[in-house]
Amino acid sequence: MTAPMASEPAAATPFATHDFLGHPRGLAVLFATEAWERFSYFGNAALVVLYMTKYLFDPGRSEGVLGFGAVRAALEFLFGRLDAQPLASQLFGFYTGLAYFTPILGGLIADRLLGRHRTIVIGGLFMAAGHFMMAFEALFLLALLMLIIGIGAFKPNISTQVGALYAPGDARRDRAYSIFYLGINVGAFAAPLICGTLAVQYGWHYGFAAAGVGMLISLAIYLCGARTLPADIPSPGGLLARETKRLAAAERRAVLALIGTCAVVTLFWAAYDQQSNTILLWAEDFTDRSIDLGFWRGQIPSPSFLALNPFMIFIATPLLVGLWARQGRRGTEPFAISKMAFGMDDNRQGERAVACGLFRTCRHRRTAPCSCRTGVDLKTHPRANDIHHDGGLVCDHAAGRHSRRIPRRFLDPAGEGGFLSADCPHRCARRDGALGVEPRRPEVSGH
Repeated sequence: MTAPMASEPAAATPFATHDFLGHPRGLAVLFATEAWERFSYFGNAALVVLYMTKYLFDPGRSEGVLGFGAVRAALEFLFGRLDAQPLASQLFGFYTGLAYFTPILGGLIADRLLGRHRTIVIGGLFMAAGHFMMAFEALFLLALLMLIIGIGAFKPNISTQVGALYAPGDARRDRAYSIFYLGINVGAFAAPLICGTLAVQYGWHYGFAAAGVGMLISLAIYLCGARTLPADIPSPGGLLARETKRLAAAERRAVLALIGTCAVVTLFWAAYDQQSNTILLWAEDFTDRSIDLGFWRGQIPSPSFLALNPFMIFIATPLLVGLWARQGRRGTEPFAISKMAFGMDDNRQGERAVACGLFRTCRHRRTAPCSCRTGVDLKTHPRANDIHHDGGLVCDHAAGRHSRRIPRRFLDPAGEGGFLSADCPHRCARRDGALGVEPRRPEVSGH
């Protein structure tokens, strides 16, 4: 949570007005603004990996994307040769990573140069332009760059305005962030349902355009409600101005604690953002999405599964906010770090459940041929990690529909087709007779 800034003037904090669930009116403006901004972000995120793997990176089409050759060469320099799906996943990883890194720069620019209000507006315009540029295949990489810049300018400054609505020490601040976070998940819930359905039914560009419209709505709400928000505080000096005041011992400990917390939370987000990457690809390629309601039958678009997580948050957040309000009145409300620790432990349990489901799926999946590497290709271009059985690859979970290989960590040091752990799904499959005989590894030439 954002800590109160001692140097922030009280005049810039309109905390006396209670018009929105016992909170300042500006919280409603920020709630709606962030809901629509997250609608645009998660609408794009629900489509971009599928768009790359199923359409844009097809041979003969990817060559028309400006800068694609240079970006691919850079990624393959770091990670080796990449087929369409691994390339898309790596590119998406860099996109999301930069989208969460650039807010550091966006906060600096707002504090030292432009102010929060102007930085948010500029960021919103960049994001809207980026979403609409996604409709043009040649501008795909430039559109991602526009989105990264826009998120960096928009995201940190809209969040700090929530904290600025309250006086230092106001106990409602934590609950305000929970309400604000609920707005994030309202947008994240609607985005894959609307943008994903439009993309499946009418084409990719309709889905991206819907995300762009959502960003314009967000920007309009923010501009219309700007008078209810804290005024910008003029910053002495320019962008490179430095504070000469040294931090007190307690302040240094707080900064170190925040850095440590961010380092730990990074692991959470690395797993969380797989829902728009590898988990989405799993839902697309290996999930039975057919549905029969009697009066209607069809197939659930794979992006729609991304609505489940925000839906559960949408249900649980009011319950938790109410619980913390009651605890606050009794003086027993947990510290913010305790709430985060509890949430991360719940996330750990969820990740374990996903892993168990994955292992059980692999356990019961029989040997399947590789759609990209069969016949002559398997003999002329073997790979060190491949394990084959009767001409097919043992497992197809490692890389979607492309080049299905078993990760090297599952193999024994001798490399003779054994496995490291009895818990490995491939050993379970061998034990249960799914493979029939011991799998074999191909001989790999020096090239």
